[in-house]
Amino acid sequence: MNVPDFLVIDLEGFRHKSQNFIPKEISVKGTTYQDTILLQPPVKFGPLPEENKKSYSWVSENLHGILWEAGSHDHTFIFNFFNALKLRFPNTPVFAKGQEKCSFLRNFFFNVFDLDTLGCPKAAQFNYKPTRVCPNHSLFFKFNHCSREKVELFYSWLVSYYQQPHHDCARCNNNQRDGQPTSDFIPQFESLSFNNF
Repeated sequence: MNVPDFLVIDLEGFRHKSQNFIPKEISVKGTTYQDTILLQPPVKFGPLPEENKKSYSWVSENLHGILWEAGSHDHTFIFNFFNALKLRFPNTPVFAKGQEKCSFLRNFFFNVFDLDTLGCPKAAQFNYKPTRVCPNHSLFFKFNHCSREKVELFYSWLVSYYQQPHHDCARCNNNQRDGQPTSDFIPQFESLSFNNF
């Protein structure tokens, strides 16, 4: 079975209580494309409320190892980055893991699908050891909090998932039986809700 084109996107960043998610590291992987960017913070660390500083410092020190002040691109570069992806890959399905990340990405993309609804395991559940050290993190970060490592895992999992026979997708199975490549990915996921667009 031919595997259709799709993109897997993952993000690492900061959140405090009910405030909006602040993306820092964004990684994308597709069949012919892979990139990771690190965004500068939207504001300097000093003026932040003490409660936010404590929360963000804890995340840096205990989860992803990305410093608040780190970044090679201005925070607003995310708009250029995602717009360039949309131009290069129009109508290409985008996959991310978890409702929060999917909701965030639906601000930029139309065809966003949650890997959780397909049964994709968490990154920590993969039997995986990184072969390189991502330069965006401190030395002791956990690979399952690196967006670059996670898109590798989730992309490989999704390719494997798509190569499995799916008997609940009559149109895909008909195309397979007729010997036609399945170029559209959407029929398998018609049951997904798009209320968050």
